Amino acid sequence: PLLAMSVFRSLSSNVFRNLAAEEWMLWNGPERSLLLYVNSNPAAVVIGRNQNPWRESHVLERLSENGCPDRSRVELVRRMSGGGTVYHDRGNLNFCFIAPKCALDKAANAELVRDVVGSLLVSPSGRTYALASTNSRYDVLVNGKKVSGSAFRVSRERAYHHGTLLVSSELETLRRSLVPSSMAVTNAKGTQSVRSSVANLKEFNATLSMDEVARKFAQTYVEQQSQSGIGEVDFQWDVDSLVRQESDVRVLEETLRSPQWIYGETPSFHLVLESASPNGLEQDHHVRIELDFARGAQLQSAKLTSSYPPTNPHDAAILEDHLVQFGSSQHPLSGDLLGRWLRSYRPLTASAKDLFDEVANIVESKIPVLRRYN
Repeated sequence: PLLAMSVFRSLSSNVFRNLAAEEWMLWNGPERSLLLYVNSNPAAVVIGRNQNPWRESHVLERLSENGCPDRSRVELVRRMSGGGTVYHDRGNLNFCFIAPKCALDKAANAELVRDVVGSLLVSPSGRTYALASTNSRYDVLVNGKKVSGSAFRVSRERAYHHGTLLVSSELETLRRSLVPSSMAVTNAKGTQSVRSSVANLKEFNATLSMDEVARKFAQTYVEQQSQSGIGEVDFQWDVDSLVRQESDVRVLEETLRSPQWIYGETPSFHLVLESASPNGLEQDHHVRIELDFARGAQLQSAKLTSSYPPTNPHDAAILEDHLVQFGSSQHPLSGDLLGRWLRSYRPLTASAKDLFDEVANIVESKIPVLRRYN
């Protein structure tokens, strides 16, 4: 039998801490308990654990104007659950159901979210503004548009089902943020997001507030779960002081913040860089660089080909080896760093120096600069 039920709400504006708190609650909550955790974060693109950030969003790139980094930026976050990429902002309510593994019912949770949404789309006079439904991926739709999506994580004894609910999100920023990077990633392992048409609940009921939605969520959760015979409910409407006292939460937060987690968990992928330039001959000078990256975006092999005139094979071999050394150095994949790495090499011949400079120009133009390292 289940012994207890808790409803926690975080008022923190720290996306890393809120995700760390979910993870801590998964591993440290009472074994036979149910828990609902709700929160809201500033603007962030949150990718799944097994996703390639370059394939999901361009927010990892440094945006600049006249060399000055853009200060109004959307955070890039990698969560610990699988699934696809989502967008967070203050108009988006995040929810997390935590339960014993045997008691976590994905379909029932999706129906609960659908019921919350449905109840919010009824006027005081009883008129229904729009109809809510679920699909096979446990999304919640209103008039065919997605308002909520979910992901899941299982530990040895417990599991969570967490998701987002769009209330008054900045949808134009959402759409811009979920445009893939300019870097042409191919053969990428891991999960690729399924793009969907989305809508805010306020499009259907303009009177809604985030606080009203959070309270309705908690109320519906307690009402439905209480049918299981659970009596007393622990409400903590501001759990931040509790979370801050837990050293394990701080450790998890620092892990989620670290570049080693955000980029270092990237599954393997392939990258092709090409450049063509006039050389006064019958055909343009064409250079093609194929790069293979192991898990963690670490460069493990490189192959260079060129034409009109073809590259000296000895020069090409030296360059390929130097590129692989960049991967061994544990440097992050950033166009400026790889360009400087190539330019720092002092080849013995003029032809090799020209080749290194040419490839440095290509990688600087084709591989984005990561803002987190600059």
